[in-house]
Amino acid sequence: MIYNHLYKYASELLYNLLPLKDKMKTRVDSGAADPVQYAVFLARLNKFQSSIYNLEAQAKTSLANYENTFNQVFIFQGFPKIPIIVNNDYSNKNSFELSIKENIYLSSLENVKITRSDYLPKLGIAARYTEYDIDQSSDESDIRGGIYLNFPIFDFGRGRAKIQAARAKSDASKLDIEVERKLDDVVENEIITIIESSNKAIQKLKDAFLDTKKQRELINDRILLTGFSPINLVDASENELIQLQNLLETESRLLSSFYNLLHHNQALLAHFKLSL
Repeated sequence: MIYNHLYKYASELLYNLLPLKDKMKTRVDSGAADPVQYAVFLARLNKFQSSIYNLEAQAKTSLANYENTFNQVFIFQGFPKIPIIVNNDYSNKNSFELSIKENIYLSSLENVKITRSDYLPKLGIAARYTEYDIDQSSDESDIRGGIYLNFPIFDFGRGRAKIQAARAKSDASKLDIEVERKLDDVVENEIITIIESSNKAIQKLKDAFLDTKKQRELINDRILLTGFSPINLVDASENELIQLQNLLETESRLLSSFYNLLHHNQALLAHFKLSL
C-alpha cells in the first residue's frame, strides 16, 4: 500500500512539473531566463524523476509479492485504521523461546530421573506361563513365578557418569532459561522503545509533510502569477515526497512493531480473536 500510494503521489507531482520544462525552455530561448537556471532546473528535475523510477520498481515488487501471496489482484482502498494499545499485560507473558526453554528444562529433569532409575535397586514380581506342545493329545502347562531383587553392585562408574551427564545437561538447560529470560526483557524493551519513538515521531512527521505541501502549493501559485523560478518548486516537491515517505514508513514500522510485540508475548492470535 505504501509504495503504491507513493508512486501515484509522486507521478502527480511530476505531472505538474513537466509543463514547466517547455515553458522555461521558451523563456531561455527568448532571453527572458538565465540558461544556467534552466540547466539547474533540468538537473533537479532529472534527479526527481530518478527517485520516482525507484518508487515504481518498489511498487511493482510489492504488488507482485502481494498477488503471489494472496492469489488476488491488489486494489487500493485506503490505509487501514488499526488501534494500537500497549498495556502491562504483555510483560507478564513469556515469549515462545522462553516457554520452549522452560519445557526443555522440565524434560531434562525427567531425563535425570529416568537415568537414575536404571541404576537403582529393583524389587518386583515375575510370572511365566508355559504350555507344552510336544504331545498334541496332552494338555500340559505350568505357571512359574516369584519375587526378584535387582541390586547393581559395580558397573565401573558408567552409571554414575551417565547420571552426572544428565544432571549437567539439566543444569545447562536451567541456565539457558535465565539467559533467555534476560534476552526476552531486552527484546521486549527494544520493541516497546520503537513503538513509543515511532508514535511520538508520527505527529511531527505529519506536520512537516503538511507544511512542505503548503509550501509547494504557495511556490506553484507564485510561478503562475509572477514567473517565480521553478527550481524551488522541484525542491519543494521532492521534499514533500520525502516527508510523505518518512511518515508512511514510520506508521508501518509502528504497526509491525506492535504485531511483533504481540507475537513475542504469545498474544497475536488473542488480539485478532482467532481460534485454532
